[in-house]
Amino acid sequence: MEVILERYRIGQTRPEEIIMRHWRSIIGEAFASRCSPRRLDRGHRLIISVATPTLRQELVFQKSMLLNRIRRLKGCEEIREIVFQVG
Repeated sequence: MEVILERYRIGQTRPEEIIMRHWRSIIGEAFASRCSPRRLDRGHRLIISVATPTLRQELVFQKSMLLNRIRRLKGCEEIREIVFQVG
């Protein structure tokens, strides 16, 4: 039973919840209202919705820093990639 609970993370906070809770500190106040995390794809790729192509390009330049901030959060160490999608 313990193996199943751990494998499916039952009773544990999901990475999506952790990211949402810390979103403003991850992305910064200037961008927080213009983009949002959409989903985790395959458990290791974070999809982020952005408002405009210009904003997407700005965030691409900061991708490495953002990924480091996310991976420092307990429970988000497995995230390996960030993808920005306009829409």
